[in-house]
Amino acid sequence: MLGKMIRRVSLILLLTTGVVATLLLWQEYQSFLRTPLQVPQGGLIYEVAPGVSLRTLARDLEQRGVMGNAIYLRLLARITRQANRIKAGEYLIPEGTNPPLLLELLISGRVRQHTLTLVEGWTFRQVVEAVQQHPAIEHSLRGLSSEQIMQRLGRPGEKPEGRFFPDTYHFPRGTSD
Repeated sequence: MLGKMIRRVSLILLLTTGVVATLLLWQEYQSFLRTPLQVPQGGLIYEVAPGVSLRTLARDLEQRGVMGNAIYLRLLARITRQANRIKAGEYLIPEGTNPPLLLELLISGRVRQHTLTLVEGWTFRQVVEAVQQHPAIEHSLRGLSSEQIMQRLGRPGEKPEGRFFPDTYHFPRGTSD
């Protein structure tokens, strides 16, 4: 009889401890969701590589001190069924962003846009120079002649002068020249 009573008390204590632990973890998770990320003034530029897992991304952000417990970001993504919807690219994470807003940004694909302005009156050589000097552009045309570049653009035999519209162009990092 005493043995049964001890088992019941032990079971009640075990269940109570489990419930209390679950409530504390849930409270910590809720706090995580509301807490803004630790990003520098002006925001944080963060690149998500193609094929990176949510686990790797969350761990990286935790190690950089941007957010607390990485497991909570993974939990949020799983609960909202967005764990596999994160898109690669370069993002600007603004100040005041909390984990739900971060996840929304990363699945939106609203990557950071870079600009390049082609000035009216520039020669083709000036256009090529501006493109080659831009750090966000992937360069594959270096060392090619004007004729070779036009051929790569599907315009063999055409003169390049005047073919490129003067304007400000917006594009994500990694766009090919």
